[in-house]
Amino acid sequence: MSDLLFDVPRNKARLEIAKETHGIETFRSSIDRKDKPWMAIVRPVIVKALEGYEDVSKMEFGQIFAGYCRLLDDWNLVGYGETEADAVLDVCRNCEIGVIL
Repeated sequence: MSDLLFDVPRNKARLEIAKETHGIETFRSSIDRKDKPWMAIVRPVIVKALEGYEDVSKMEFGQIFAGYCRLLDDWNLVGYGETEADAVLDVCRNCEIGVIL
């Protein structure tokens, strides 16, 4: 056996690459939406949209969602899905970001 088998770098999944590239954050909630427990936001889009309200750039996902869920839903800036990938695709569609997962 060759040592090379152990040195092969791990390839990132398309989901991970899309999240890193576009600043997408996800959260799984079993309380709010049992049919679609995954939520996703695009942090740069959220920061820009909430510019006049508060600096949310350093807030965690839950803080942003708790404080601005109504606005974010009204502005269609949250993605929901049965799986994490579904939520990411939904938020990308909402924010007009082209991704392939």
